[in-house]
Amino acid sequence: PKRDLVFIAHSLGGILVKEVLRRSDIDPDPKINQVFMSTTGVFFFGTPHRGSRDWASFGEGVAAVAGRILGVDVNTQVIHALLPTGPELEICRESFTAQWVKRGDNLTVRTFQESKGVTGTRWGGFNQLV
Repeated sequence: PKRDLVFIAHSLGGILVKEVLRRSDIDPDPKINQVFMSTTGVFFFGTPHRGSRDWASFGEGVAAVAGRILGVDVNTQVIHALLPTGPELEICRESFTAQWVKRGDNLTVRTFQESKGVTGTRWGGFNQLV
């Protein structure tokens, strides 16, 4: 229970990691709180820390098609949470920043992001940065 935890997260997984750490930091259960206290590193790969208006809109379109054609039940609240104007991302970002400051040198954070769009395709915006 006391060994170091290092999270490696890609894309939306980075948002989930920040939310897990936020919840574990304030949880009264010592076992849950230990997740935050044991975390010594977080690596974010392509995490949309400030949301992604274009991809959230794309996700809404895919969700609508999946709902109508495939009869899949879709939770659009998750998609709306990725909008840059959404309060969920702001709360997540602010709490993670406070945690990082609180932990100081005991928490290493590294962020990696795309610097170029995918070449050779013009389909669906994949040739742009996310």
